[in-house]
Amino acid sequence: MPGTEQEVQLAERAAQPERAAQPEQGAQPERAAQPVAQEAEQDEQPVEKVLITAGDRTFLIDAACPHRKGRLVFGHVNANTLRITCPLHRSTYDLTDGHQISGPAACALNVEEVR
Repeated sequence: MPGTEQEVQLAERAAQPERAAQPEQGAQPERAAQPVAQEAEQDEQPVEKVLITAGDRTFLIDAACPHRKGRLVFGHVNANTLRITCPLHRSTYDLTDGHQISGPAACALNVEEVR
């Protein structure tokens, strides 16, 4: 005897094959796989950037920390070492190339120097 709700639905469909073969009017047909490109385009959002000035150098970086999406617009910038520290979990990134200096493990920060 079926136990879960999904198993019950599958059992009902098997008992009524003519109904299962015809989708309801206006309903989308069931598919085993969905197109990835179409879903990615719908979910894709523009990446916000932050302009950082450290001494006489200016950098364009992602607005969200790679670790947990902390708002780097509120981060601490050290102009002497060219580093930014995320206010959320204290992850520190080098502004010259984006590699992580300290903090919880994360990927590099996207950094572009503006001239």
